[in-house]
Amino acid sequence: MTKIQADINNKNDTVNTSRRRLLQGGLAAGVMSGVGSSLLSACGGGSSNGTWMPRKTVIVILENRSFKELIGSADMPYLNQLAAKSVKLTQSYAAPTPYNVVPTGGSVIAADPSKLTTTTWTLGKTFVHPLPARGSQTNYFYQFAGHNQGFLPDWFQQPGSGRSASASLPAYQDQYGNTLVDAAGKPSPSFTGEIGLSNELVTSFPNVSLPFTTPNLGAAIIAKGLTFATFSESLPYPSYNEKAYNPTGVADGYARRHNPAINWINFAAYGKTIAADKLRFTLPLSANLAMSNTVDPDGTKYPGFAVDKDGKAAAYDVLPTVSLVVPNNMDNIHTGTLAAADTWLKTNIQPYADWAAANDALLIVTTDEDGFTDATNGVANVGTDTLITQYYPGKGGSYMYGMDPITTLLFGPSNRLTPGTVSTRVDHLTILATVLDMYGALEQFKTDFNTTWSAAVHPINAKWVGGTSAVRQKELSAQLAALTPLTGVFAS
Repeated sequence: MTKIQADINNKNDTVNTSRRRLLQGGLAAGVMSGVGSSLLSACGGGSSNGTWMPRKTVIVILENRSFKELIGSADMPYLNQLAAKSVKLTQSYAAPTPYNVVPTGGSVIAADPSKLTTTTWTLGKTFVHPLPARGSQTNYFYQFAGHNQGFLPDWFQQPGSGRSASASLPAYQDQYGNTLVDAAGKPSPSFTGEIGLSNELVTSFPNVSLPFTTPNLGAAIIAKGLTFATFSESLPYPSYNEKAYNPTGVADGYARRHNPAINWINFAAYGKTIAADKLRFTLPLSANLAMSNTVDPDGTKYPGFAVDKDGKAAAYDVLPTVSLVVPNNMDNIHTGTLAAADTWLKTNIQPYADWAAANDALLIVTTDEDGFTDATNGVANVGTDTLITQYYPGKGGSYMYGMDPITTLLFGPSNRLTPGTVSTRVDHLTILATVLDMYGALEQFKTDFNTTWSAAVHPINAKWVGGTSAVRQKELSAQLAALTPLTGVFAS
C-alpha cells in the first residue's frame, strides 16, 4: 500500500491565510485570580496600543452547531436577541487540521461498509478545502492556544500516539491528512499502526508529556500582570483531573476534553519539575474553576463565576481579566437541546451581558466547531460520517471532511461596538489573536509560538513529527499569519 504522495505546497498556495484586523489593543481590567483579590482597579479605557481596553472579557463556548443552525432558530430566542445587538461574524470557522493545508485525495467510499477489511474502495469527491480539526478537544486547543498541540482526528495515522488502529477503527488519512491509497490510486485504509488521539483522555497516553508547556491564552494574560480562569460547569473541584463528572441528576455533565486549560496545570500526580524557561507557560490550579463555588479535597475553597468561595454572589468586576466559560454537555448543545442551551445562556450569561453593556466590558459567544453540515469535500459512508447520518438525519454534511461557518458574536457597550454583520473570513486563531492583542500580549505570544512550534522535537510528544517537517513548517507560516487581530468593530 502506498500513500497519496503529495505536492502539498503547490496545491495549497491558493489557500487564503490572510486575516483582516477587527480588534486592536487591549482589554485591561482589575480582577481577582482564582482565589485572590483584585490586582488592578476594574476600569476600562485605553490599552498600551491606544485602543479600547474593556474592564472584563468573558468567552462562552457552545458545541457542535453551524451558524445557520443557531442564528434564526426559534429554539434560541435569547441567543438571537443577543445576536441582534452584537457584531455577528458570518464567516467565522473552527480551525482546520493540518492548518490551512488542502491534503491530497478525497472522501472514501466502501462498496460494503459492513466489511471494512475485505471490501473494495472508491474515491468520492476530491478535497477542495482543508479538513476540520476533530474532535472537540482539538478545537478547544486551537481556541485556547492557536494550535492542535499535535492531536489529530482518529481516522488519521499518527505514529507515536500510543493509540492503535483496528479492524473497526482504521486510518483513512496519513498524518498530514492525505487519503491513504494503493498503487492504483484507490483508497486503502490502514488497520494497523497508530492513529490520532482526537477526543481521547490526555492522561491515558504515556507518550504525551504533561503538563503542556506551550504558549496559551491564560499564561499570556497572566504574564501581562493580569488574571485568567476557566469556568467549567459541573467540574467538582479544581484538582479533579478525570475524564468526566456527572453530578446527581445530570445525564452528561463535565467533560475534561472541553476544558483546555487543565492540560497546562502541573498536577502533583505528574511528578514533574518544569524547566525554568517553560514554567511561565503553565497555569495555577486556581485557574481551573467551576461555575459554582467548590471545595478541593485539601479543604481549600474556590470561587465560581460571579460567586465567591463561600457561595455568596460576587460582583462581575472581580472576575478574572479574561474568563473562559464552558457549560456542561446538557447545556452547551452537545447532548442537550437548543432550548436548554438558550435557557442556560439567559440564566447565567445575560446578567453579565447586561453588566458588560453598562460597564465597558466585552462578551464573546462562539462554538467549538460546526454542526457537520458541509459536504463540499464529500461525505464518507464509513467511520464517523456514518454515525452522523444515523444519529443526526438531515444534516447532509461530513464530520470527517466538512467545514461550515460557526456562530461568533461580539457584544459590548453601544459606544464601543456597533451591531451588525462582518463577512470577513476568520477562525479560532483570529479570535485568540484579537483577545491577546487587546491586552498587549499578542507579539510575545507569536514569538513564543514560533519558537515552540518550529523546534525539531515536538513539545508534547517527542515521537510525533516536529517543526522541521515541510508540512508543519507550512502550517506554522499559515498560523502565524492567522494570528492577526481583527479591526473595524470596536471604537477606541
